Amino acid sequence: MRFQREKPNDLWQIDIAGVQTVGHLGQVYLIALVDDCSRFIPRAEYFRTQKGTNALKVIRDAVLAFGRPNEILADNGTQFKNVLGELGTKYSRFLDSLGIKPIFARPRHPQTKGKLERFFYTVIQMYLVEARFSIKTQPNLSLAGFNKDFKSWVNWYNTEKPHNALANKTTLAKIYFDTPNRVYRPLETHVNWDKWLQETQQRKVTKYNTISYKSQEFNIPPGYIRAKVDVIEYEDKLEIYHKDHLLVIHPYNVPLCSKESKIHTRRIRKNGTISYKGTSYTIDYKLGGKIVEVQESNGGRELLVYLNKIMIAKLKLS
Repeated sequence: MRFQREKPNDLWQIDIAGVQTVGHLGQVYLIALVDDCSRFIPRAEYFRTQKGTNALKVIRDAVLAFGRPNEILADNGTQFKNVLGELGTKYSRFLDSLGIKPIFARPRHPQTKGKLERFFYTVIQMYLVEARFSIKTQPNLSLAGFNKDFKSWVNWYNTEKPHNALANKTTLAKIYFDTPNRVYRPLETHVNWDKWLQETQQRKVTKYNTISYKSQEFNIPPGYIRAKVDVIEYEDKLEIYHKDHLLVIHPYNVPLCSKESKIHTRRIRKNGTISYKGTSYTIDYKLGGKIVEVQESNGGRELLVYLNKIMIAKLKLS
């Protein structure tokens, strides 16, 4: 008996193909989604690693392009049941936040996701054979460029290739878009994608309602003593979450790192240099006239240079 939902976007399946070697790009991993009813591919992309955030990126891009399915079926791999060290929570919580129900295949039952396995086989037979030959003539091709070519192939696969398993050997896109009562649930609220897709670090809140992050103390609102919070670092700020709830945003710059070394000030000369302990060090002539702070680091082997509390240079001391 063939397992198949009656409506497009009722159920998507997600999986990661085994490692594939592609010329100078080396080992890469294909992560893909398939619509269970039509076999349409909402998103497929190659990555350097199998880490769980890459699976979330694939889902994000598919949802933005085609709306939200009712459910997504995954296997019991660590990318879905143990993402970023959280026991079966981050992947499921990500889908819950989008209003998508996560379901999981029975252990040792690969037939459940046979449609994706057939797509992976087709990629190997119809795309990779030619792509591996083509990449030999493109030694500077990046993974992004490779994915751009692959995206064009997936579009052909969806919209032009006749499929023997479908009535009248029609295209996947025709079934996906033309089936009556097709499920269509566009995203209706703003989603903070960075919260899910950026790498996070955990910290434990002290009895003083603070956390320590890279030698700096940050205040946490009352009520979270001894709780574990997630910290996401950006170039200019830290976002701190507790169980997906944003607690506080702190301005953040690279810290003046060592308390044991004194901080000194220097004026950058017109030629872009500063003097420290009788030796000249080049910074940037465009900053001539600016006042900077300098501090020894790494046991006196390096000199850190800061402008407006932001590190602009790391110099090897003579």
